[in-house]
Amino acid sequence: PFTHGSKRQLFLHDIFVYPDLCQRDIQRKIEATKSSSAIIRSKNVAQWIYDSKRVLLIGDDKCGRTALAKTLYRDLQHEHQLVPLLLSADDIDSFKPQKLKSVLERAYTEQYGTATKEGFFELARNQRALIIDDFHRSKLNHIASASFILNSELFFESIVVLVDETFDVDVLVGAVQQ
Repeated sequence: PFTHGSKRQLFLHDIFVYPDLCQRDIQRKIEATKSSSAIIRSKNVAQWIYDSKRVLLIGDDKCGRTALAKTLYRDLQHEHQLVPLLLSADDIDSFKPQKLKSVLERAYTEQYGTATKEGFFELARNQRALIIDDFHRSKLNHIASASFILNSELFFESIVVLVDETFDVDVLVGAVQQ
C-alpha cells in the first residue's frame, strides 16, 4: 500500500499520471494514405479524449490501460460533466443490438445505483460517454464488434475503446466506414 504524509488514504486519482499518447489518424488508414502521428502530452490527454469523441487507445499488457480507463471515467464526470459508463470485455461477451440497452442498464446500475437509471437514458447523447476496457478480450467476432460500436453511437457521442496491441484495428475501421 502507498502512503502519503498529508493524506490518510490514497486513491488512484491521487497518484495516476496520464501517459503521453501517440496519435494516429484512423481516417488515413481508411483512405489508405500515409499515416502521420502526433504526440498528445500527458497534461492534455483527458481534454484531447473529450474533444476527440471517438478514441481507440492501444497499449501493451500491464501498461495501465485499466487505470487510465478508471481515471478517465472520473475526469469525464468531474471536469466535463459527462455521465460515463465503464464496460469491460466481460460485460459484452455476446451481443445482439436489441440487448444493448439492457447491457447499458446493468452497467449503469452497478456503477450508479437504480435511483437515477431512467434519467441516464433521458440525457442527450453528448452528455454520456462510453469507455470500454479490454475490448480485445471480447468474444465478439469482427462483425459483432463493429456492430456493438455502431449501435453504441445511438446512446453515446463519446466512445473510448482500450485494447492491447493484438487487437485488429480493421474491426473498428469497418465500423467507421459504415
